[in-house]
Amino acid sequence: MEPWLRSLSISAALFALVASTTPSSAADSAKSIAEAAGHFPDTIATVYAVAPLPLSTSPGGPAVGTLNPSSSAKVLAVEGDDLKVEIRGWQQGSGGRLVFLAAGRRIPVAEMKDDQKGLLRRGATQTDGTTGQEWTEVSLEAYAPRKQFVGNVELLWTYAEELMNANCTTCHARHPVDHFTANQWAGLIRTKKERVTASADQLTLMGQYVQKHASDMVK
Repeated sequence: MEPWLRSLSISAALFALVASTTPSSAADSAKSIAEAAGHFPDTIATVYAVAPLPLSTSPGGPAVGTLNPSSSAKVLAVEGDDLKVEIRGWQQGSGGRLVFLAAGRRIPVAEMKDDQKGLLRRGATQTDGTTGQEWTEVSLEAYAPRKQFVGNVELLWTYAEELMNANCTTCHARHPVDHFTANQWAGLIRTKKERVTASADQLTLMGQYVQKHASDMVK
């Protein structure tokens, strides 16, 4: 174990993201994430999940769902070691457990437990012009551990970029992230998971990175 990991008080989820399978070239970025996690002003407006983390309806309460790494959360209040946050996203059709970043683009933001999906508040509905599918905006107010967030998403993107370089260039030249659409990247990441040395959490972060920088997400 890296000495800096031993000296930091970090969550199990964060440890899983940055620990043993981290390539040496990404060690500095992993260290920066670990040191930044939980350390941001109480007045910050938006934070970003470092690793898959539990969402609860009360501070320290049982999990009702999971927030994906790099997903943003609006900070509503600071309550001890927890943040009260608002999560926003989209669901296809009549709903379900999965929350996605944008209508028509399957970039996972959060996953609710099956018996808790009714907690999602439903809002405006729109039709995706490409597929004709109906999507509905949803939101959730929840509590999550402060120590599993960072205030700067670029820390996560730097780490994801280095993980991509370490895992994707052993077999072929890297495609630019805007070479595919968000949904195309989702399929490609699934096909590659057995061929890389990255952990499941690291693979999830890489998927979030390429999908959020895809050709149909670039503004």
